[in-house]
Amino acid sequence: INAVFKRITIMPLQSRFLSQLDVLSDNLVKLFGKRGGKIGRKLKSIMVPISAENDVDLARECVLKGLCVYLNEDPQNLVREYM
Repeated sequence: INAVFKRITIMPLQSRFLSQLDVLSDNLVKLFGKRGGKIGRKLKSIMVPISAENDVDLARECVLKGLCVYLNEDPQNLVREYM
């Protein structure tokens, strides 16, 4: 997929995706913090490592998992299927 995307658009897919994820991460974390109920509690527990660590890879992982939960998907399926 990366090679086809790069051939069509002359851009590397993975680095473009990660850079845009970094740009949007703060807004997504704020959005997750506003969510209430069971999903909100789950999102808060997923976001705990971001405040404890200053690791970009860990922050990306937490935001991607949080996005799955926010969209009512199982984050384990994302990791198993695509990563």
